[in-house]
Amino acid sequence: MKKILVPTDFSELSSHALNFAYDIAKFSGAQIELIHFIDLPLDAELLVSGDTQLVDTSEDTLYNLQLVRANKEKLKKAIEHLGNEVKIHTGLGSSGFLRGTQKYAKKFECDLVIIATTGEESAQEFFSGNHTEQLIEHLNIPVISLKEHVEFDSLTDITLAIDLIGEKYPGASLPMIKAVAESFDAKVHVVNVVKPGEASLKKIHDGLDEFAKAAKLSNYEISVVEYKDDMEGLLYYAEKIDAGLIAIISDARSGIFRFFQDSFATELTKKSDIPVMVLNKRNLK
Repeated sequence: MKKILVPTDFSELSSHALNFAYDIAKFSGAQIELIHFIDLPLDAELLVSGDTQLVDTSEDTLYNLQLVRANKEKLKKAIEHLGNEVKIHTGLGSSGFLRGTQKYAKKFECDLVIIATTGEESAQEFFSGNHTEQLIEHLNIPVISLKEHVEFDSLTDITLAIDLIGEKYPGASLPMIKAVAESFDAKVHVVNVVKPGEASLKKIHDGLDEFAKAAKLSNYEISVVEYKDDMEGLLYYAEKIDAGLIAIISDARSGIFRFFQDSFATELTKKSDIPVMVLNKRNLK
């Protein structure tokens, strides 16, 4: 993992995402791209470059310039409490939240996005469930959402939920799974939640083991959990093993898939108090 993108609105909630990203970056050697989005009729490249010497001196332009400078100061203050063990690049964007995140993830070749979320649907909230859903649907890199402060040192176990009954996983997802596991240096619990009597437990267990070996995981454990509700079963299992992260590969759309479709992935980010990482397989090359 080389670069982590962290959108911020300077709230206490978004500081949790930044702190978590810093811990990951310190451990993995990654760089952080900390971005704040503002609603301005200015080109995003101008803001990121730091060139704010504008020829136009109209009242609106001067106000916008002051706003840019004020937010750059906020970005500096946002990282003051962090150490100097991680390289952090800060920037402003005016492309809107989704388009801006897509743009900067591509521009800086980021491997991961970490976003704070309230889990709520209000469009007025910067880090609402809606924004997390947008990133899950459109980005081709993993998105981690969290609701509260997370101690990185306690993240020794990851629950990786796999649905062998209703899903097929592209080969492009395997290196990403391995990279994430190595970045956390955590044990990966590969689990499939099935309804009681739905399938042969041995067949599912063997399939999960094949998946883990194909992903070249070195530290993993296989589990098949029988539970009447997929999400409740997954959350029950994750809490049981004291997982620090739940990871799923999602189709990120509603439709024929009964398990890790859009509704499942986004609902999981809202209901789980454990950080959730979602990888949208539809956007993988």
